[in-house]
Amino acid sequence: MKLRRVVMWLGMGMLLAVLVPACGTKKNDLILDPDADLSLTNRAGVAAVGSDDELLRHEYTAIFNTIRTGDAALDAKDYTSAGNQYVQAFQRLSLLRKMHPQWNQDVVEFRLDYCRDRLNAIAARGTPR
Repeated sequence: MKLRRVVMWLGMGMLLAVLVPACGTKKNDLILDPDADLSLTNRAGVAAVGSDDELLRHEYTAIFNTIRTGDAALDAKDYTSAGNQYVQAFQRLSLLRKMHPQWNQDVVEFRLDYCRDRLNAIAARGTPR
């Protein structure tokens, strides 16, 4: 029986990876075919990935999207929301760096610095009135 790794987003930067049989029988099942696009996601937020590197890229993409959301909030002068997004991204990047210190070090450090700079800029503005 073929097995595939399935990853479920648990929130707060946590992913759960499990092995499941490589087939689905119900309409909403995630069908894990060896030739399938391994970036498929079903309605429950479950994604199939083939390697740890793919899992890390998936997590980094989610973090990057959080940063982009923070950038959009900052552009809209919603400093509270922007700060929350940058803090969340910073925490997730810090965890990524701690758990996988050799993975794309320069990129992770760049994004950590980016979040840090944005948070410092928001803090320097003080509390908006």
